[in-house]
Amino acid sequence: MQTLYRLWLAFLPLQLLLITATVGMTVGVMAALTILLLRSGVSTIASAESSSQHEQVLQARLNRDWIAPVFTPEVQSWSPWIIKWARQYPDILATFIQVESCGHYLVSSSASAQELFRVQCRVAQR
Repeated sequence: MQTLYRLWLAFLPLQLLLITATVGMTVGVMAALTILLLRSGVSTIASAESSSQHEQVLQARLNRDWIAPVFTPEVQSWSPWIIKWARQYPDILATFIQVESCGHYLVSSSASAQELFRVQCRVAQR
């Protein structure tokens, strides 16, 4: 028991140093995060101009009459209907068509789902 007490006393300065360093690191990280959060909050309030520019870009995207050029020609051929069906987010609908049927409306799945979206509708039987 005496040996353990002597070891504890011998390493006491090292233990205090480690505790102090840990507390210091924790306080430092917390202070840095607080400063970052405060700075980001101030910069968003000051950037009202960039917010209005962002909204203008979004409106321009909503008012377009084309889908992104990354889709296959088969999906591109459905562009007028996709724009009509999904005026706000045509690329999401085009992506769905691209994944499900690649723009081929006669394709069917193993579960007999058909058409562009390959959605299978079942009529409830009574």
